Amino acid sequence: MVSSQRNSNSDAINMPLASLRVLDLGQVWAAPLATRHLADMGAEIIKVESHVRPDGRGMPLPDNIQDQDWVDLGGAYNELHRSKKSITLNLLTPEGVRVCKELVKVSDVVVENYSPRVMKNFGLDYDVLRQIKPDIIMISASGYGASGPWTNFGAYGNSLEPMCGFAAVTGYSDGVPRRSGIAYTDPTGGPIICFALLAALNYRRMTGKGQWIDLSQYEFGVTLMAEPVIDYSMNKRIWEQVGNRNRAGAIQGCYPCKGNDKWLVITIASDDEWSAFCHALGDPSWTKDESFSDILGRYENHDKLDKHISDWTSDMEPYEVMHTLQKAGVTAGVVMTNKQMLTDPHLKERDFYMSITRPESQLFGTRLLPGVAWKMSKTPGRFRWNAPKLGQFNKEVICDILGMTEEELDALKEKDIIGYEPKEGSLQPPRIVPLDELKNRGRIEEYDEDYKEILANR
Repeated sequence: MVSSQRNSNSDAINMPLASLRVLDLGQVWAAPLATRHLADMGAEIIKVESHVRPDGRGMPLPDNIQDQDWVDLGGAYNELHRSKKSITLNLLTPEGVRVCKELVKVSDVVVENYSPRVMKNFGLDYDVLRQIKPDIIMISASGYGASGPWTNFGAYGNSLEPMCGFAAVTGYSDGVPRRSGIAYTDPTGGPIICFALLAALNYRRMTGKGQWIDLSQYEFGVTLMAEPVIDYSMNKRIWEQVGNRNRAGAIQGCYPCKGNDKWLVITIASDDEWSAFCHALGDPSWTKDESFSDILGRYENHDKLDKHISDWTSDMEPYEVMHTLQKAGVTAGVVMTNKQMLTDPHLKERDFYMSITRPESQLFGTRLLPGVAWKMSKTPGRFRWNAPKLGQFNKEVICDILGMTEEELDALKEKDIIGYEPKEGSLQPPRIVPLDELKNRGRIEEYDEDYKEILANR
């Protein structure tokens, strides 16, 4: 006997998505981030992974140390999977697939981001699921979509980002193409997946019909590059790398500030902003140069301008420059490190970061993680519980929601359909590299031995 009750946890009752149940088969980043956003808004997210092949649970680990509980302590895992319910199902077995199908019957949405062949090989593709539950909404956020010559290509954000054209326009004009530093299609993909799901849910509300969403991460990545694509279609121009410049005008640049590797970005988009900028600097003589009098002149003489601006910013702290220019009405922002983001007074005032504690782990202690990405006046999202241990909600989901007995639950474990720890050899602990070695390799700039005290006093 299955249960139709949704989100019995009382903390979710006044949250906007409290009635939504999502079966989350997502892996790594993009799809898990999407369901994390939904969980922040109160949706019941049943995170399905296999103890034979758990989802990524590794780095970064607390204090760059690996202990016996590392599987549940990774920072990325805790940020992506908060307020979710983890169950383990071995979908390579008929019994695991059968249980998954039972979960589909009582769910609203199924989310996955495998290559298209995977769900079909499981016997869990949309044609199968809609026979089980006609109004189910399924989103398949694969790398290249469910059709086309590249449909079954493997894809990670690190490879999709250059494929979408980002690297071709990122970097300096005399250098090689550069990635952004993160797998850019993953963090941007999470909100896009959410948008598609909410649109499908609204369609079902109006019509009673479900649907399948074939979402290509390659394609939505290209939509983020609309400007260069449109420029070529209109003007036959192929964009090149321009560093920190703006093709539409000047000033746009990143400037050195006082201190070691301290930087600030300045954007000036109009003559009025240029005038305000000059006044903020005290109208030095170089600002009277006729070659800087209009946008085109400033664009054509950007190198000369950058030298003057750098001479001014290099004697000031980046926050000092930012506040001086912002007060004058000129857009400027500090180039922040991850440390500066965590200690930023603006984010602290807005109560953006949340503190989480894992009582079962002395190593984990209390940590800061990014909070909910937006604020709602009536139904604010919030953190409800820690990212679950592997299989932590097996009993609640399989017995309470699906109505199976504890004897049947035990039988699933005996048959290796479910589990509560990674199967031996299925998940290798990440290799811990000493911080000094990371610094010598150029992977990190610096580290603070007293970082906990710094964060506590932020």
